[in-house]
Amino acid sequence: MPGVALPAWVRRNHPIVRNETGHWARSRGWRLARNLIWAGSSLTFSLAPAGAALLFGWQSHVAGLPQAILAAGGVFTLGLVLISTLVNWATNLSANILGATLIARERQSQTWPFLRLTSLSSIDIAGGKLMALLYTLARPLQLVAALRLLAVAAGLVTLALAYAASGLTIRQVIRLIGVIGPLPIQLAEPTSQTWLVVVLSGAGLLVALVNWLAEPFFGALYNGVVGLTVSTLARSPASAIVMVFAAHFGLALGLYAPAGQVSSLILEALVGYASGPLSGAAVVAVAFSQVALQTLLPWVVLVVCATITLRRVETLSD
Repeated sequence: MPGVALPAWVRRNHPIVRNETGHWARSRGWRLARNLIWAGSSLTFSLAPAGAALLFGWQSHVAGLPQAILAAGGVFTLGLVLISTLVNWATNLSANILGATLIARERQSQTWPFLRLTSLSSIDIAGGKLMALLYTLARPLQLVAALRLLAVAAGLVTLALAYAASGLTIRQVIRLIGVIGPLPIQLAEPTSQTWLVVVLSGAGLLVALVNWLAEPFFGALYNGVVGLTVSTLARSPASAIVMVFAAHFGLALGLYAPAGQVSSLILEALVGYASGPLSGAAVVAVAFSQVALQTLLPWVVLVVCATITLRRVETLSD
């Protein structure tokens, strides 16, 4: 079976990709920002065990081996989550800034008309510049992905060791969850409906986990596309950078916040109204749809921005 042929603008040897990656490789500002990301992450990762040990020393009143495992492993896992969040934030910020300058820099230096005189199509130019951005951010993205995978592994190992040390059965764990976390249905007596809620909750947690692991890569793609779209509207990199942050502010207040509020109100109303045996499954299903809605909206914005970018690149003049 023949392999799938990738577009030419995806490859590193494409002229647009090669030119853009070379530009950022020679940029002193980007090298400084990249070194700060790596140095800050390394320093935080080095200090995290010491901070975890200090915090664990303050909480030396834990009783029993399972609690000690949960305390130490939980602090270490949360430390990894914090580090990955900080690095991911820096990477998204870099994607916004790099994306906003991709075309605006060409227009400011007045090289855009010469680029349009070449045989490269609009998709070659826009796609090549976007791929150059992703190649430039490849190492920070790999760092974030490695930290998040390590956090997941640390969390699973912590739970497994605590479960093995506790000597509890699965049913006892379910009853414990019912006591600690108030849920719409009673988990103290496991039934078929209880197991349905557990399965649905597990599916929701799995989807949330996959989204969390894929977030760095999608975030770089999303911010890069939004930045590239704004870059077609600005004549200088400075104005493009200001415009891209204004665009994110407008999207957050005008689209994401209202959608999140509406879905939260629906979920809250269902939780207050539901009282039947399937109420827990219904609440989990609505929560699952809420996560799906919040995941779908950024993809819609990405597709709309990509369409606008291609049309702007096709008709844009200096």
